[in-house]
Amino acid sequence: MATINLNLSHEEFLLFNDFAKMKKTTIENLLKKTLFEKIEDEDDVMMAKEALFEFSMDSDTFTAKEMQQKYNL
Repeated sequence: MATINLNLSHEEFLLFNDFAKMKKTTIENLLKKTLFEKIEDEDDVMMAKEALFEFSMDSDTFTAKEMQQKYNL
């Protein structure tokens, strides 16, 4: 397991600590959760950009009825 040291001003520490207490967690868990959420958000944005690019390359769309007919549903 790795250890990370984080330098905070006194005001930052108080803010983070108070927020963690309000959420009934620790600063460590709060920071981990927040960073994981940020990574997930960035991944979602990247996937959306890729999907938009793929759609722009082939933007053929079909109605539900057309899909049913195409695949004999």
